[in-house]
Amino acid sequence: MLPQRYRLQKSWLIKKVNRRGRKFREYCVGLSVLKQKKPVESKFAFVVPLSVSKRAVDRNLLKRRASEVFLQRINDVSSGFDIVVRFGRGAADMSHDKLKKVIIKLLKKAGML
Repeated sequence: MLPQRYRLQKSWLIKKVNRRGRKFREYCVGLSVLKQKKPVESKFAFVVPLSVSKRAVDRNLLKRRASEVFLQRINDVSSGFDIVVRFGRGAADMSHDKLKKVIIKLLKKAGML
């Protein structure tokens, strides 16, 4: 699990990143990136809507897997950004390796790695 200092916790911040941030999409995973005003560590949020799975267990599994990918790459990710990862339909069926590849590809596309 990501340490608290790396998490976007306020819902209004997540909405702001989704509205104003640059968006990238790969397969059924979307990434929104917004530059912070103060250059501090990048912060992350993971959004898994009910349309992905009605079971909270499945949604939480996706969040944990994505958080693990970011935790392994936390030192490589550029600092000073707010990042929201949003999952779409079909994400619940992805294997851990496939999810890892998609997220890394999105980060490279966004210029974060």
